[in-house]
Amino acid sequence: MEKNIKGHRLFMTAALLGNLSEPDLNPLSYVIKNKGSNEIKLSPADIFAMFGYTDLYNNIKNDINELQNEHHALTSFGQLLQIVVPDNKLADYVYSAGNKGENEPVIIINEGKKEKTFDIQKIMRAFPDNIPHSDNKEFVLANVGTKNGPLDPQGPFKIIAYDAISEDKKQEYNKKKIALFASIQRHIDNH
Repeated sequence: MEKNIKGHRLFMTAALLGNLSEPDLNPLSYVIKNKGSNEIKLSPADIFAMFGYTDLYNNIKNDINELQNEHHALTSFGQLLQIVVPDNKLADYVYSAGNKGENEPVIIINEGKKEKTFDIQKIMRAFPDNIPHSDNKEFVLANVGTKNGPLDPQGPFKIIAYDAISEDKKQEYNKKKIALFASIQRHIDNH
């Protein structure tokens, strides 16, 4: 079975602590670093300049920097997403991945015998106890593009976010963020 790996896809492991021997492929390292594998670097000044609001940025840059520093302090452990794929949809959306994202067969132990398979449902039923080195196994969630984006809450997956920030600190930060965004909106509306 060949899967097209072009387009929308999300690389994932089946275990939070999977790939511990590979720091750049370990899901927990992304949570701890609060960075993805291909982060795009844009400063707030760049974003304001894109829309012709350099003067506005210069007036509020201290407020933005303060809010950005507070955000970094709040999110030092990042956020973890758990994506649940319905069992009857596994073959439509998930496959076992090799190093470059290509579909790769998995060796499973079935009734004491080794079996090589691409069948994702067999792989998931055998996971983790009947798959040698299962902690290093990676999967790709393919075809995640929906009209409302890959993480559409109305899409085919259930998405659960785990946040390491205490609720009171998050609310305090959100009040400051809303106030700053409101002042930016007022400035834009008045010019």
